[in-house]
Amino acid sequence: MRRKNFLLFLISFLLFAVACDRIVDDPISDEMARLQAWLQVNKITTTPTASGLYYTNIKDGVGSTPKDSNYVVMSYEVRDLDGNLYETTNKDVAKLYDIFTATKHYVPSYTQYLSKVSVLKGLAEGLSMMKEGGKAQLIMPSKLAYGAGASGVSSYKTLIYDVELKKVVLDPKAYEKDSISSYLSHHLGFTSFNDSLYYKKTKEGTRQCVVAKDSVVEVYYVGRFLDGFVFDTNIDTVALKNNIYSSSKTYDALTFTVGSDSYTAGFNLAVQKMIEGEEATFIIPSFNMYGNTGQTGGTAAIPPYATLIFDIKLVKVSFKGKQ
Repeated sequence: MRRKNFLLFLISFLLFAVACDRIVDDPISDEMARLQAWLQVNKITTTPTASGLYYTNIKDGVGSTPKDSNYVVMSYEVRDLDGNLYETTNKDVAKLYDIFTATKHYVPSYTQYLSKVSVLKGLAEGLSMMKEGGKAQLIMPSKLAYGAGASGVSSYKTLIYDVELKKVVLDPKAYEKDSISSYLSHHLGFTSFNDSLYYKKTKEGTRQCVVAKDSVVEVYYVGRFLDGFVFDTNIDTVALKNNIYSSSKTYDALTFTVGSDSYTAGFNLAVQKMIEGEEATFIIPSFNMYGNTGQTGGTAAIPPYATLIFDIKLVKVSFKGKQ
């Protein structure tokens, strides 16, 4: 009897081991089996596209369909088949699912549409089937998403994107100009400076001296988007108030040589407009900041064609050989 039980146990163990090996050796087959089971349980009968994308139209759009090199404004939520939320453009949803990050700017995404991409092929394909104002659900097997894995997403993970295509932008430069004009119409007192930035003095300076190239300056600043979201500062009280304080950052005056390549053209131009002791607010268009690429390495990501606002206090100006 014991021998018989042992043989049954051994056979069961070997079958289990073979099954596990099959799953490990063929994770895509395992993923697709899970996806098919999920579709059946949720009674989703959508026919996949040739690539394997499951596209469900939620709301018809009435505007343009994005074409290569257009820019799109879209809101979205990203989940896996278990309902775990990975990403959202909605702050309240992020808080509800406990994935809120104070340094993230929760607004609709603004990005360039490209039909041929190496990552998130499913999103590109889905957008090509939508019109401005439309909503859709995109179920993407991992081959159309992050494949063998990416930061925050495990390997061979099917993702569900709930997307709203808010706007298709044909001319991003004109779109940015319109955004600046709208801001200026609600915030009076700015003066255009060399067609490169807009300037409003908020406190008079104390020392009449021209800030020239190669001057060494010390400044405090607050960087904001047009909607007021603070993305960077070297003032500790401002960082604390806006929940972006970092204990690893030194909140001292920023010291740099005017005209150096270490800082953007717009920031250099702004400081050259000031005198020691002055405080001013600058609206700086993207062509003098981070252009059509934006920036992802800072406290918060800067999207392409982003006009930025800086409140700057010029504490000290030094010249070569003088203090």
